[in-house]
Amino acid sequence: MITTTSSLKRWVYILLLAFLLWLSLKWVSPIYAGELAQDENPSILVKFGAGVSEVERDAFIAQIGGELVYWLAPLHTAQVRLSATSHRSVDVTRSIADASDLVISVENNGLVTGVPILVEGPTGRVGTAAQGTIPASPIQVNDPDFNNSMRVYAPALIDLTWAWRFSMGNPAIVLAVVDSGVNALHPDLNGRVLAGYDFVNKDDDPQDDHGHGTHIAGIIAAVANNGIGSAGICPLCSILPVKVLDASNTGTWANVAAGIVYAVDNGAHVINLSLGGSSNTQVIQDAISYAAAHGVLVVAAAGNSRSDDYFYPAALEDVLAVSATRQDDTRWSLSNFGDWIDVTAPGYAIFSTYHALDNFYNGYTFMSGTSMAAPHVVGLAGLLLSQQPARTSADLRRLILESATDLGEPGRDIYFGAGRINANKALLLEVPQPKANAMVGGVIWQDENINGAWEEDEVACSFSILISVFSQDDQLVAAVTVDGDGEWRVGNLYAGVYQVKAEAQDQAILTTPSQYVVTLAESQSIFDLNFGAAPLEMPQSQERLYLPMLSR
Repeated sequence: MITTTSSLKRWVYILLLAFLLWLSLKWVSPIYAGELAQDENPSILVKFGAGVSEVERDAFIAQIGGELVYWLAPLHTAQVRLSATSHRSVDVTRSIADASDLVISVENNGLVTGVPILVEGPTGRVGTAAQGTIPASPIQVNDPDFNNSMRVYAPALIDLTWAWRFSMGNPAIVLAVVDSGVNALHPDLNGRVLAGYDFVNKDDDPQDDHGHGTHIAGIIAAVANNGIGSAGICPLCSILPVKVLDASNTGTWANVAAGIVYAVDNGAHVINLSLGGSSNTQVIQDAISYAAAHGVLVVAAAGNSRSDDYFYPAALEDVLAVSATRQDDTRWSLSNFGDWIDVTAPGYAIFSTYHALDNFYNGYTFMSGTSMAAPHVVGLAGLLLSQQPARTSADLRRLILESATDLGEPGRDIYFGAGRINANKALLLEVPQPKANAMVGGVIWQDENINGAWEEDEVACSFSILISVFSQDDQLVAAVTVDGDGEWRVGNLYAGVYQVKAEAQDQAILTTPSQYVVTLAESQSIFDLNFGAAPLEMPQSQERLYLPMLSR
């Protein structure tokens, strides 16, 4: 009996834990689109034919007992609120539409939200990026959180400071944040945020009253070198705030579509959509197609449901779908996956700007999710456009995917797509690559009269001399020993500044300066870096004092 009671308690305990785990996952499910309207009167989306007049449109809306809420002209789509007195369901309205030559489709104006997961800072090992030899050194900034690897780790993973050698952005490049708005007065965003629009309150003040949009804006373009907080991926680019989500981070597909169209019409080059849902809607497909037709790249979060179900708008063909990784380049466990994932970026425990300046981190916070991964990709697209403004959206997609660091299974896979973004490789892809075809060389001669001048009757040195070539940052590039015919050569050098040093071995001394500083152009050869040498034993009266260095 005791054994039975103990077993029963254990099963109750296990079931309770399972329930709590399920409940916790429900709370952290970050992005979901439902099929319900926001109020008691259902809101629908009616797509009309391109040739339908305003009079015909309004007559149909009156016929179904509706009220025009918003006309999305480029998409020929009306958001219509059905009257409570019409007693017509959406299905009945669809039946009426099916009998009309004016209407192409009718669909529910479903809910869409973009709720991130607020977390503490990252734990575990912080990855570091491998550094190439070209460019010679990364760009350094004075933002304290950016330089704190325990707080901000993503820039190191994606080689950002090396990419900044090519560009830190351009204010003329406009990156749209279609989200919950942006706090334009945040000290780390001040001066980066353009005038936008609020589709929730239908006004010109897209102020963030949730925090999601401000966090995303900071990942993209937080100010660099202002001595506070962190720095965005493209810190000199401009942010266009488009508010489509309310204080609870909830909105409608109609507002999202309207926000996409607004961003396109107001100069956005790239659009960030850290929102979405499992239902595919005609109005969003049309809005994405509108952006694509205007050459605007749309980047969207893949969703945080740990599912391989299609997630929209990320799964649409003209959208760059972004999954999320951790600080050790492993997959973030809640990230969605599937054959529709294009690329991945850091999304776990990302520290960025927050709309509330009086919170625990004084205007910053940690959030996790594919919502945080997508803006890393948008910022990289901004850098690529700043480097070369003539690039198309197809160019951006190709460069981002081709330069990604492969993770997981070799090649493209369902968890990481093409791999984790690498900013430095992306900006290097179409930069003319320097060629290692420059050379330096010279002769070591035996200075018979120890005067430091190579005279006609003096022959090549028979002493052992070590020639070392160093880069401008004192890294040894090559070393050769001259011990026979006196000639020396060092090739396969890039263009740049080098130090060439000679050091006598055994029983010899140099009778000339021991070092040259030379500047090489690509494919240039300098073969007159000559040194004189003599036996170590020589008359005291012939000893001389020489300068330590020659410049060329």
